[in-house]
Amino acid sequence: MVGVIKRITSNVSCSLLFRVQENKEKHDLFQDFLVAITGLWTVLLKFPGTSYCKALQARGQISRLLSKLIKERKKEMEEGRQGSLDQNDVISGLLMLRDENGDPLMQEEIIDNLISVMIASHDTTSSLVCHVIRHLARDRETFNRVLQEQKEVAKAIEGKDVKFITWSEIQMIYMDSRPGAVEVAYPGFR
Repeated sequence: MVGVIKRITSNVSCSLLFRVQENKEKHDLFQDFLVAITGLWTVLLKFPGTSYCKALQARGQISRLLSKLIKERKKEMEEGRQGSLDQNDVISGLLMLRDENGDPLMQEEIIDNLISVMIASHDTTSSLVCHVIRHLARDRETFNRVLQEQKEVAKAIEGKDVKFITWSEIQMIYMDSRPGAVEVAYPGFR
């Protein structure tokens, strides 16, 4: 199950953080990332065939793909194309950053930051999702509360022009104006 969750969190991360669409690039990025992350925990022997050497090659592949994405995003931003400035992806955010002298970040700095974000989102998110699923599977009361929440959200957005449930729809049940509404759902939550 952990492998499936890691694949799902990787896909979500790539979509949300980098705007990488469902395609071979996303698959290749995930595969290279798995090899690269494995190399973080190996003996640093740079001989052909070692895990470390494979990790360095995978890191090179990741860097090339991220470089391509950075160039595409820069071009979008320079041309002011729809979707470039109104998208809140990490690449666009890092491209807009300036240092104390007003200079943009170097491409290598952006790539290092993107890889750091990938590492952070990979293990922590997939571990959290696994623990949540495990908890929901073992605790019937919590499962029923979460299910009821989702039903309320689905009912609230029914008939509206909403393709995807966003954070604001999920928060709707917590913004209930009735006194103690959140306390009833989750005692001690506030």
